Amino acid sequence: MFNSNDTEVSEINESVKNVYRIEVRKLISGISSSKILIAKTSTASTVTAKGPSEMGQSSAPLSGKYRVKCVTNGGVESFTQDIAWNTWSNWVAQRIMEDCNQLYDKIEVYENYEFSYKENGVNLNIRFVGTNEDQG
Repeated sequence: MFNSNDTEVSEINESVKNVYRIEVRKLISGISSSKILIAKTSTASTVTAKGPSEMGQSSAPLSGKYRVKCVTNGGVESFTQDIAWNTWSNWVAQRIMEDCNQLYDKIEVYENYEFSYKENGVNLNIRFVGTNEDQG
């Protein structure tokens, strides 16, 4: 809400201009809206609407696959098979333990939920358990 000096106000009776921002919290591939329905409250109302193509669109949501590189304390490298971007942490742990045999039953993988939706990003933490050596 803004007053006649274009200063933001919190009292509705001081407001002469209201600005609404529609935000989609989940990254999407397309536009968030194609039509906006607006109803004037008086004949003096001036209504302006800008769509996503003018105001900005979503960043691309996650897609694809990734691999985890494992290095032993002796410097031997191995890689996991491809892991889909939306794989849950317990399955990521399973994939790492199967493909990096020096880590079997020595890791815990969990998500810290930094992002509201997996499409926005994935942040995994790996905790090493049952091992007292440099992981490489």
